[in-house]
Amino acid sequence: MIGKLKYIIFLLILGLIFNFFLVLNGCGIIKEQEKENEYLSEVVYIMGALADDSNFYKEVCSDVVSGDISLSGHKETTKKLIEEINSFYDQYLELDPTKKLEVAHDLLGKSMEHYLNSCEYLQKYVDTDDKADMAKYFKEATLEWDQGDIYLLKSNNELQSFLKSEGEKYQKFLDILK
Repeated sequence: MIGKLKYIIFLLILGLIFNFFLVLNGCGIIKEQEKENEYLSEVVYIMGALADDSNFYKEVCSDVVSGDISLSGHKETTKKLIEEINSFYDQYLELDPTKKLEVAHDLLGKSMEHYLNSCEYLQKYVDTDDKADMAKYFKEATLEWDQGDIYLLKSNNELQSFLKSEGEKYQKFLDILK
């Protein structure tokens, strides 16, 4: 009788331990989803803002070529763009992706690196008055910017692929990215 009682107590303790681990695992899943939601909110905002800046940058460059904006006006606009890109990079550095989102995050990081390189050339462009140097810096900035756009698109595609694989859980983010 005492042997059976010990056996029953042992099984009850094992059951409690098993339930405890189930609860912990459930909490971990909830925290992971909260982390994904927080990350997705931030990254979707950054990616949207970068896409808007990219379109704006191309419009302003087109306006300079067509003569619709003065060179000094373009330089002022460029300074503001550099500040924005640096701000987005700081926000990017604060992001903490989950394991599932690391590929999209790394691609966004490559995009940011190219935008930052472009900003370095744009800053040189803003700082010089030599027309030959301005043309050289502007060309290099544009090449880097285009590479940033390519990686931004790759990151966007990777993120959309993840969101689609998760079903309706993240539909709101998928709608924003489209």
